[in-house]
Amino acid sequence: MQILQLGRMFIKRNLRESTYILSSKLMRTESLSFHLRRNKMTKQLCPICGELQQEHKIKPMTYMYKDIKFVIDQPALWCDACGEGIIDSKDNKAVIHLIQAEKSRIDGLLTPLEIRHIRAKVLNLTQKEAGFLFGGGVNAFNRYEQGKSPVPKPLSQLLTVLKNHPNQLSEIQNNYNSKQIHN
Repeated sequence: MQILQLGRMFIKRNLRESTYILSSKLMRTESLSFHLRRNKMTKQLCPICGELQQEHKIKPMTYMYKDIKFVIDQPALWCDACGEGIIDSKDNKAVIHLIQAEKSRIDGLLTPLEIRHIRAKVLNLTQKEAGFLFGGGVNAFNRYEQGKSPVPKPLSQLLTVLKNHPNQLSEIQNNYNSKQIHN
């Protein structure tokens, strides 16, 4: 048994089994598994269970919206010991558009990707132009397409109609332009 002291922490190393025990007191120990790579720990200490089993990876996570379950591959700091995960803002940003797309699908609305496709490819509008024409402001379509805000149901329905009849956009543009002239 080899004992190393790192500041206030003690590491006991069992040379035969290549296992490590980390504790703040030499008498009270908690068993921890270390995976070492070039003398660096690749796993982190889990703040929930205290085991050194937490690492950043992607796991399927079940969400529920309006009593409907759906699964998203969620990146997070996942603990192999207790199964809990810690999702930071970076991990949340990575999947927010997927979550919003599923919520939109459940609500019968256009998904963020469908909104982007209709706006850019079918209607040939910039986000700014679409925001002025359909309302919501300059940044509205950015929020809808990033999945940061759900698209309002009337706008989703209007975009669906325009997807099927893109020539009707000119009527909306003419109506918008005539209002701009009178104001």
